[in-house]
Amino acid sequence: MTHTMRAYTLNSFEETPAFADMPIPEPGPNEVRVRVRASSVNPVDAATSVGAFRTMYEYRFPSVQGRDFAGTIDAVGAAVTRFQPGDDVFGMVKRDYVGDGTFAEYVVVDAQRFITVRPEALSLADAGALGLAGVTALQCVEALELQPGATVFINGATGGVGAFAIQIAVLGGLEVIATARTGEEERHVRELGATHTVDWTTEDVTEAILQLRPGGADGVIDLISRDPDSFRRIAAAAGPGGTAVTTLGAARDQPEDGPVTKNIHSDSDPVLLTRIAEIVVDGSVRVPLVDTFPFERIEDAFALLATGPLGKVGLQLE
Repeated sequence: MTHTMRAYTLNSFEETPAFADMPIPEPGPNEVRVRVRASSVNPVDAATSVGAFRTMYEYRFPSVQGRDFAGTIDAVGAAVTRFQPGDDVFGMVKRDYVGDGTFAEYVVVDAQRFITVRPEALSLADAGALGLAGVTALQCVEALELQPGATVFINGATGGVGAFAIQIAVLGGLEVIATARTGEEERHVRELGATHTVDWTTEDVTEAILQLRPGGADGVIDLISRDPDSFRRIAAAAGPGGTAVTTLGAARDQPEDGPVTKNIHSDSDPVLLTRIAEIVVDGSVRVPLVDTFPFERIEDAFALLATGPLGKVGLQLE
């Protein structure tokens, strides 16, 4: 075995990410090392790779980027009993710093976090694109605490999290209203299960929802709004008795006469990873992969991500 690996790293805030040869990491007593075979690019990866979170998180240079992974365990720490070398696994890395990510041939993770067994029926490509977006969507839908027959409005429905959220909501018996431009985007979200669409380029989104549902939707999932004022306007589509969640930390206060608002932060709990894998394997939810690039073309993957594709962009590392 060689002692170095290929990785996609950010070396400073003044540089752009680039490939580099780095030492292969060794697992600690409670860690496992995974030979990464598949991954995907997410909007958060695009943001971290240009230093967007420098005021929020420590960047450990050279900072290996990436969140999602699927691969095979090739080494385990002395205290690990849950896994053994040869296990096929997948997951999502979320650390309290930026670095030691999954855009590399190997990644070391805590055996009790970030990782679960990949079911044989879950393809490698799907597993590599499932963790972050799939789990986040699951958290969003469940945070609304809606009963079958209720209505949920998804703002930002055409991306990876949105595509999963539509399907998970429909699986739970919810009626989905989704943002989508007329044409290909509208067809896409309807194929995923959305009943109604709102074209955000031609109409006021909140007013359109209130016309469809005068009392407001029962729940709102906002994957777009980055500031409290924008989120408050979208959340108003839920009406005073509803619930609105945001994945971008935009729920800063609780309005007295508006819906309940919540921030959703992606959780890499293995239980959630296992649950999202189960509903993909049983056919209830599909992974919306639009394209997969070899690792050496990761910049092409990011370029496609920047166009707003209808789903996920994968990476192949083997």
